[in-house]
Amino acid sequence: MLTLYSQLYQAETAGGFGAGSALDEPEELLYEDLTRFRLHKRLERSVKLSKLVKVRKGCVCEVCNLDFEKIYGEIGKGYIEAHHLRPLSTLKGQKVSMDPEVDFAVLCANCHRMIHKSEYISDVGEFKNKHFSPGREKTGEL
Repeated sequence: MLTLYSQLYQAETAGGFGAGSALDEPEELLYEDLTRFRLHKRLERSVKLSKLVKVRKGCVCEVCNLDFEKIYGEIGKGYIEAHHLRPLSTLKGQKVSMDPEVDFAVLCANCHRMIHKSEYISDVGEFKNKHFSPGREKTGEL
């Protein structure tokens, strides 16, 4: 019993993978299980408000200047993500009036993901100053 415990302890502490870890499974067991479903609660966002944000603010990322249309052509036209500067998690259970020009930023998918990982979720300017170096703009000029 002590030997098994010792082996388990060593497996969990060496490299960070424990017994039963997905990385410990044989390759033939690596698959996507599309038979499993999960039900999640979700806050519904206003599609109308999101469209209005894009009309008013345009479709160029406010952090990196990525313009999807310049890079991808017609399929990129009008594509950008509307980022809530007031996190929806702080507003749940309420009906809140939002100004498309004040309460939102337009961000490419990468910058949108990264701002959510940062401490500057409500301040695009500070996020850009802290995490985006000049000269790396993605303007579509390849």
